[in-house]
Amino acid sequence: MKATIRFTLFFSICFLILFLTSCTSDDSASSVVKGIVTDIDGNLYQTITIGNQTWMVENLRTTKYSNGDEINLYYKGDTTIITNIGDNFKCDTIHVKYNGKKGDVINVVSKKDKKIKANYKGDLIYIITKGDTIQIKRNSLPIDVVKNTVWAALDSLGAQCTYNNTVDKDTLKTFGRLYNYSAVTDTRNIAPAGWRVPTKADWLILENYLNSHYGENITAKAIAADKGWTLSTDTYAIGNDLSLNNQTGFGAVPGGIRDYKGAFVNAGSVASLWTNSVGLYSGSVWYLGLFNYYKDLIWSTSTYSNGLSIRCVKN
Repeated sequence: MKATIRFTLFFSICFLILFLTSCTSDDSASSVVKGIVTDIDGNLYQTITIGNQTWMVENLRTTKYSNGDEINLYYKGDTTIITNIGDNFKCDTIHVKYNGKKGDVINVVSKKDKKIKANYKGDLIYIITKGDTIQIKRNSLPIDVVKNTVWAALDSLGAQCTYNNTVDKDTLKTFGRLYNYSAVTDTRNIAPAGWRVPTKADWLILENYLNSHYGENITAKAIAADKGWTLSTDTYAIGNDLSLNNQTGFGAVPGGIRDYKGAFVNAGSVASLWTNSVGLYSGSVWYLGLFNYYKDLIWSTSTYSNGLSIRCVKN
């Protein structure tokens, strides 16, 4: 009798352990890992791990590239320097040309030093020649992104703005900044160290995870924030019953866009998130769209000039 009781108790304990293990082994939203990352501006971002990927929970809002350069400054110059004028032996003529369109490529030529080098930090260029370092100031030209005509004319220059050019800190914290595609691809890097602007393939991994763990009917709702969206009566749409949104904790917000003409549109109804993958035709780029009246994640393409949100993924 005692042996039977012991066996029954042992079996019950094993069953309970197996049951509890099965309840906690699901890798859906209940087991996500949260963290924090900081950008070059000192902004803090919450992060979350979904499946095998770690994402920012907030849209990017940096005003600088990772090397400290302001995104909305354009560096350009063509300078000739004559060194040590009073010493004919050491006298040298150095020509420096720099262009801030893509990563501030520097061309520097010396009449006497074939191994001359140059680098830059912020507004300064450091020229290293024959053991000496010469320092010159770069010419910086501000990009007036408040003007719609200026924004519309930007193509090869990276730029950022806030929706409706707001300076409200709470709005900025909630929705982040909008960036054109040249800012996304600039070699100075817009994402924090160890992070990147996601490719289309990165987003597809997340989409497939959502489909398999939350169901295709609520793929968009699973990552859409539970507030800020314009309401919708369409079944399963993001805007239908916001309390059912954001089961993953991803918190995609409807930050709207700045279109190629410089106009601000679709705040409250659309979240448009850049990829770092070119589209099917020249001058087009893939982006991921969430719409308040729709239940699916939408794939579409944008021109370089549109201002969209950025949500970074960890390398």
